[in-house]
Amino acid sequence: MNCETSHSGNYIIYTDGSYKKYNSGNVKASCAYIVLDDNHEVILKGKSAISDTKEKLLNSVGVELFSVIIALKALRKISKDADKVSVTIMTDYRELERLHHLLNTHRKSSYKKKEKQQIFQWNWYYSNLCQVFKLYKELGKELILEVKWCRGHAGIFWNEKADSLAKDVTKKRGKEKRRTKNKIIDMTESKQPSDFIV
Repeated sequence: MNCETSHSGNYIIYTDGSYKKYNSGNVKASCAYIVLDDNHEVILKGKSAISDTKEKLLNSVGVELFSVIIALKALRKISKDADKVSVTIMTDYRELERLHHLLNTHRKSSYKKKEKQQIFQWNWYYSNLCQVFKLYKELGKELILEVKWCRGHAGIFWNEKADSLAKDVTKKRGKEKRRTKNKIIDMTESKQPSDFIV
């Protein structure tokens, strides 16, 4: 499959993350995504270990937010022929759907009532999300984004697949016992540079 292949501009992305904290204090965190087209065929999938340097994202919330950002950044590379890119994110992290509702109603300050670490995570996500919209705009595209919640571990096929991809990375990191740099692995085995806002 070629990354330059033309597709329609409508996509569904299933995202998920994996987070494990060991008794030793070590943390393994990763995330994954699966992109489907109009016909519900897989056109892209990827997984990423989250670097130890992103300490405040190494938790159950951070991995969910990270997965959405890397998926949207990867998708822009295969949607070059579409002026409008309509994306539905399917996530089993319910708070993300609520956050996007707040952003859509221009009440960004509403999420600042949460604990300090979670505020950092939301701000990180918001900053990177703004960067994503900017990247699409630079390519002459309008990104239309919708986030929907789906129940995790409920037998939803693509949600389970995304969960499995994320856990594969976490397990691998546990076996390797070494620091791993952020990377994206998709169906074409192409790589994308890490350009996240820290």
